[in-house]
Amino acid sequence: MPAPVPAPPEPAPAPASDWSAPLPPHHAERFGRIVAAELQGDLVGAALAARELEGALDREYGALHPHTVGVLGTRAWLALLLQEDWAAIMRLHLRTAERRHNAQAPVDETRRVLRNARAVWWRLAAVDRAEADEIQPELQRVSDLVAGVLPE
Repeated sequence: MPAPVPAPPEPAPAPASDWSAPLPPHHAERFGRIVAAELQGDLVGAALAARELEGALDREYGALHPHTVGVLGTRAWLALLLQEDWAAIMRLHLRTAERRHNAQAPVDETRRVLRNARAVWWRLAAVDRAEADEIQPELQRVSDLVAGVLPE
């Protein structure tokens, strides 16, 4: 009698295609901390809470899941509001745009993130042209990848 053939492994779950789906209830408290901190004007606290939530979502769903990518976008937005380190803000926006592209997120929002990255590049160039010039090829690469918003 031949040995039984093992069942094929189950495929990994595909990322959710609904980019507007709400976070599961077990993440509501973490998300609430982001909102509460932002409403109180504590952008640093909101950014830290967003980083914590992103880490939890990444561990649970993976880096390309809409929830994880969405919170990465929230972090990029909060960093922009903080206006502390233009180079870091630029890199965070580029990471967000590239991850959105790789996750097949809605392109309009991905292009908005890229437009923000371009605006940040100009702010960076005004304070540190050498750093802006160093990052510019990455801006071009991500812009080409998304095929929409090219840096001027």
